[in-house]
Amino acid sequence: MAEAPTIVADIAALDWRPIVPGLSARSLHVDPQTGARVALIRMAPEEGYVAPPIAHYHETYEEILGLQGRFTFDGLVWLGRASYVLHPAGTVHGFASAVVEDSVFLSRVGPGHKALLVPEPEGDEMYSMPGFAPARAALAVGDPAGCFAVVEAPLLGTAARWRPLGEGSPAALVELPVGWVANAATCDADLQIFVLDGTLDFGGTRIGGVEGGFLSLPAGSALPAITASDDALLFVAQGTPEPIA
Repeated sequence: MAEAPTIVADIAALDWRPIVPGLSARSLHVDPQTGARVALIRMAPEEGYVAPPIAHYHETYEEILGLQGRFTFDGLVWLGRASYVLHPAGTVHGFASAVVEDSVFLSRVGPGHKALLVPEPEGDEMYSMPGFAPARAALAVGDPAGCFAVVEAPLLGTAARWRPLGEGSPAALVELPVGWVANAATCDADLQIFVLDGTLDFGGTRIGGVEGGFLSLPAGSALPAITASDDALLFVAQGTPEPIA
């Protein structure tokens, strides 16, 4: 039997869980099979958050979608709403991290995600540690609309406007017009959807709001009627950025 969908209708209803001063999280989903996690991360300098001063890497992937604020990992690419970052496993980053205002991002990470410090990095651009051979290049894009073209493709059986976030990327920003209706009765691939703007009606449940909404739809899961209640902008991820062993 397929795993049941995870529905977070209104992100604003979730409590922030403190991690360290100025850093907190809202958990959205944990894969029961792999341990891969999806969460919102808030960095609040006015509450004591200090960006890590030392470069680091992770032994699993890290995918980030900016939701609010202004922050950077390298001092070169500044991130905000709808900005996108992919750190494949083994990617050294965080050479000049800074957070200049209250910032929130969507985090998708593989199992066992933790920071491994690199006190003396090779330079100030992302690179892979020895022993890692990522299938996709690391990516940090402040304005995806200025970098990636829109293509027409189906979402849940109905045409939509996709902006893939990199060549061969399973993640995209997807635009739906008001009145859009999904034609699929079942989900044919693992999908995770974050509603940035607008709202979806998911079988009578309103998904979205001031701070967004979230769906995790496992492959094979039955789908209710799904419609766009108004013009909507979604972050859609099909599967994971890298295979999970």
